[in-house]
Amino acid sequence: MANAQDIEAMRDWLSKQPHLPEKIDDFLIERFLLSCRGSLERTKTVMDSFFKLRSEAPEFFTNRDPRQEAVQAMLRAM
Repeated sequence: MANAQDIEAMRDWLSKQPHLPEKIDDFLIERFLLSCRGSLERTKTVMDSFFKLRSEAPEFFTNRDPRQEAVQAMLRAM
């Protein structure tokens, strides 16, 4: 579990990033922190990359039904 100070530090950083979403809940921030082993700098890099990819390639994050033929074909190829 991430500590409250780290979550607050990330909230402060996020508030200064106009290109990132304004409202990100604590649970999502905590998940990023945990996946980055508590490193604030790594978490900032990962969050920035994540939201940049979401905005530049939304097709990767929508229509993700694993039963779709296109998804099945990709899974068979992998």
